Amino acid sequence: MSHHFLLAVVSYFVATASPGPSNMALMAVAMNQGRQAAFAMACGIVAGSLFWGAMAVLGFASLLNTYAELLALLKLLGAAYLSWLAIKTWRTALAGRLASPTCSSERSALKKHFRRGLHLHLSNPKAIFAWLAIVTLASQDTSGWRDSVCLLVVCMGIGAMVFGTYALAFSFSAVRGWYHQWQRYLNAMIGAVFASAAGRLWCSD
Repeated sequence: MSHHFLLAVVSYFVATASPGPSNMALMAVAMNQGRQAAFAMACGIVAGSLFWGAMAVLGFASLLNTYAELLALLKLLGAAYLSWLAIKTWRTALAGRLASPTCSSERSALKKHFRRGLHLHLSNPKAIFAWLAIVTLASQDTSGWRDSVCLLVVCMGIGAMVFGTYALAFSFSAVRGWYHQWQRYLNAMIGAVFASAAGRLWCSD
């Protein structure tokens, strides 16, 4: 296994484990809705990462560079979605109550959380450029599509581990009890993360 391949894997792990809109939303769902809902959302986030990873491996990032209008549209849609999440989270914080509970064991509720995780990760078109950087780094001293596919598989395993850990760790009853006590302030902070991410998309070139 090459040095650049290992460096790319480590870079993906750091980027995935670092707090961001997807991680913050996953934490809130785990503490508010429970473990099953959080795992469903984690699966949606991993699916979104798989989509962008596959796009990078197949070279579709160059297509977005060629058609600037398509990239601009993706940025606008992503910024609008993140802005909506920020407003929704802030409204919950101002109301001083938890979001409306759902039965996480119901299939429809789990599908809803999966779609939310998927939309969160797909709403950030910058993810494909992060993936492109990782794929480019890993391929500096390797060649062939097999290396890129291997990188994609390894990173997806890491992503599943990281997001699964978030879903598990923040769904314990002690953590959920702490969240119920401080949820107004946490929701305000999570809303700020969404707003910051949206602002970067609104203002990006």
